[in-house]
Amino acid sequence: MKDLVPQILAYVSSPFKLFAIVVMAVLAFSGHFIYTNQSFLLSAYDKNKSLPRIDVSKSDDVAKFLIKETNADVVAIFEVDIMLGTRVLVRAYTKEGRDKAHDGIDVGMLSANQDNNADLLSLYGGSIPCGNYTRAQSLVGFWYLQQGATFLCRSSMPTTAGLFAGQLTVGWKSPPENIHKVQDMMAIGANMMVKK
Repeated sequence: MKDLVPQILAYVSSPFKLFAIVVMAVLAFSGHFIYTNQSFLLSAYDKNKSLPRIDVSKSDDVAKFLIKETNADVVAIFEVDIMLGTRVLVRAYTKEGRDKAHDGIDVGMLSANQDNNADLLSLYGGSIPCGNYTRAQSLVGFWYLQQGATFLCRSSMPTTAGLFAGQLTVGWKSPPENIHKVQDMMAIGANMMVKK
């Protein structure tokens, strides 16, 4: 081992050789890491494949259904990846139709706002929380307020506890009269969005 270091230093006589040694070291470390963790990586991949996914192609139908049945002013559909901690807006609708201005925005999962975090945990538990919305927590939240939505209900997709492939948010300018009907319609819409 004592002779190895001077031999390597003698071999590295040009920047190209140094670069080649660094690349080989990175490749060797990466190969070793993948080989030693292959069972973990494969099980994570298999688990991710078995999780439910939302079917974005059903977004228009679900939004029309919710606007009609609940008299909603806004509907937003998010794709969620719990492993990566992302919540990406895939579709947003008003009574006038689809609004593409914020498509693709990642609003993240947990934030400094504890009310938001509590709602997300209840979504993961299968609840459909509803309440006043007066403070934007993201650009999408600011969009809700711009549309006049000051009361929101949120549902996970699917509504099954422990599964969270997406989020469905529905908003109104004033609280709806029958929250239980709204929650039932949201559960139907959320489960319609899940790929079979």
